[in-house]
Amino acid sequence: WMEEVEYHSHDFDWADIASEAKRELESLNCDTPDRLADVIDQASWEAFFHTSENRFFKDRNYLCKLLSNEFQSAIARNEFVVAELGCGAGNSVFPILHYAKTCAIGHIEIHAVDFSETAIKCLRSHPSFDPSLCHTHTVSITNSSLENTIGNGRVDLIILMFALSALPRPDMSKAVTIAANLLKPGGTLLIRDSHSLDSRVQEANVLTKMHF
Repeated sequence: WMEEVEYHSHDFDWADIASEAKRELESLNCDTPDRLADVIDQASWEAFFHTSENRFFKDRNYLCKLLSNEFQSAIARNEFVVAELGCGAGNSVFPILHYAKTCAIGHIEIHAVDFSETAIKCLRSHPSFDPSLCHTHTVSITNSSLENTIGNGRVDLIILMFALSALPRPDMSKAVTIAANLLKPGGTLLIRDSHSLDSRVQEANVLTKMHF
């Protein structure tokens, strides 16, 4: 049983998050503009997850209804392999894991990928985290090493939730290509992201540059 709690963007002190990201930057050495951009993104998201933990996004319980066909197929196969690229603190991972266990699917394998160490720590500290079913990867979703660690052509469902817009535009295609390579023939790729005029995106610009 999980208690449902609702948070809004105004529940967070964005100026405080920005200040924490700045402090992180001051402790790092960046010798090139590209490296500086990478470090800014990394420090910003570390500060964000350190402050918000798993409270910024609600658990996406609606995914279980949205993906009813995928669950029915998984029940028939008695196997379900899922990967979320840019998993954050697990707001998509845990509803899917919980529902898959409820369906009594024999083999459940979930891969949670995020380049933020703080996000992965939050995910692993969640009371529903099960290391025998959920495998974490602290790496960028543009890193091709995922094709070896997870395995090309073996994932039934890949989720990209508000992940692509956090990448520089040239890296978006890299992430989608990796996702396509991981996906099993006939599998499902679910992408959801924000519109550039979304008020939450405007506030998120305090954290890091969004790319649309």
